[in-house]
Amino acid sequence: MARKLNQDQRGNSKDVLDSMTMSGKQEPVLSIVTPVFNGRAYVERCVENVASQQVSRLEHIVVDGASTDGTIELLEGLSRDWGHLRVLSEPDRGQSDALNKGIKLARSRTIGILNVDDYYEPGVLPRVTSLLEDLPEPSVVVGNCNVRNENGVIEFVNRPRWLRPWQLMLGTELVQFPLNPSAYFYHRSIHDAIGLYAEDEYFAMDLDFLLRAVRVADFHYINETWGNFCLSPTCKTVSGGTLGISIPQREEVYARHRATLPGMQRRFVSTIAAISASKICDYARFVWRRPDLAARRLGYHLRRFTGSE
Repeated sequence: MARKLNQDQRGNSKDVLDSMTMSGKQEPVLSIVTPVFNGRAYVERCVENVASQQVSRLEHIVVDGASTDGTIELLEGLSRDWGHLRVLSEPDRGQSDALNKGIKLARSRTIGILNVDDYYEPGVLPRVTSLLEDLPEPSVVVGNCNVRNENGVIEFVNRPRWLRPWQLMLGTELVQFPLNPSAYFYHRSIHDAIGLYAEDEYFAMDLDFLLRAVRVADFHYINETWGNFCLSPTCKTVSGGTLGISIPQREEVYARHRATLPGMQRRFVSTIAAISASKICDYARFVWRRPDLAARRLGYHLRRFTGSE
């Protein structure tokens, strides 16, 4: 069952979790890691979504950051219903720290990351497990992701087809990078080559991980929809955008990784990225995406210019 660690136990969390695992049980073929802090509103749906995937040798590691809203008490009850659920609750230094704790505890060679407010499409986990079993290590498999608004309506589908290092480093305005971990899975051995998630990254730790991973692993795009990324008002993507924090942090990560490219690629990618970030390209994208609104605004400015309004 799940256990909430006291102050004396926090330095020995791996032993506590290992003691919760049934002896003689086969190692899992897939480990799903979910970081959570005060996520009671979402955690039951998250756990049940993973359980419904019908993977016989599965572990779901939920790393709780010492929530105060009843999350851990709910997880303790859920762990009695689901034998594959493993729970750790203790203070952490943020989402990256929680992810790293979960990865260190994972017993499978295959990793998936599922944020507590996101969810998988039916049948995804057996599919990706089968794919990764047949691929050389280290590999990443990437599917499509539904991006949903706070009402659950699909705003768009993320289709990250271009997955070479220099392509990903062109930036999100030109190339769709894998936007949410509910739609990608990877061999744990990637972390042996590049390390864990950067704990000094708050909004862009997943982008930083992908840009490091693409240098050492084979990325495989599968044109199937696997994940659902939910833009609830409380999620970091929305709150960071509202505060104007997430975009500068993301651009800093891009700039740092572009600097590591070979000379010709670095100059090409940096030039294209700079052009893409210009005002004229911003306007061109606006016209392309919202031609109706662009036409109305143009008409308004023309009327003002000619004095007819």
